[in-house]
Amino acid sequence: MKHIIILIGLSLVCLTPVCAQEDWKLVKDKEGIQVYTRKTDVSNFVEFRGITFIDAQVSSFISVMQDAGNMTNWVYSLTKAQLLEMHSDTIMIYYAESKLPWPFDNRDAVYRDYFEWDADKRTLYVHIDCLPEYLEENKGVVRIPYAKGYWKVQEIEKNKFKVIFQMIVDPGGSIPAWLVNAFVVDTPFETLQGLKEVIKEEEYQNVEFGFID
Repeated sequence: MKHIIILIGLSLVCLTPVCAQEDWKLVKDKEGIQVYTRKTDVSNFVEFRGITFIDAQVSSFISVMQDAGNMTNWVYSLTKAQLLEMHSDTIMIYYAESKLPWPFDNRDAVYRDYFEWDADKRTLYVHIDCLPEYLEENKGVVRIPYAKGYWKVQEIEKNKFKVIFQMIVDPGGSIPAWLVNAFVVDTPFETLQGLKEVIKEEEYQNVEFGFID
């Protein structure tokens, strides 16, 4: 059991992981994906936000997200992923491990995703909490002590949505913040690129979920 998914966890009160911070700065705009970063008051690690548009149904996005075993095929640097618990269609807990370059150890985490549908705004929110104490730590892998973020998926029309992927992560261990910050853009950009491809697969089409209309 090992995997880290640099993904999502959001407070139900504040729509951003950190409520006190600097303004967003656009750091990459390529292939229809915009990536922004900003410094915060609570961490030396920068927060990122990736934005793009995808021609697909919101239900297809949910189906992709809840297929934990396939996350390694589209989430950046993810090497292992496993579903631990699933409660109805709206709460999932999964383990994830991601590969870091030598000489650093891989990182892992357990996340709880909560799916919330706002029918009036035609918007899906995926709030994800990091659960560092959920499992015992694995030898040779560093447990992520803190991660918070979210996915926001707004339906533009039946088969098109705007998606925002926002996250701040403390990878733990002895990695200097400046080094993590230098490569933070890769996570949202590569992950959104992967999402655009995997969501086209037949198994994710025309899926229904009881909590959305």
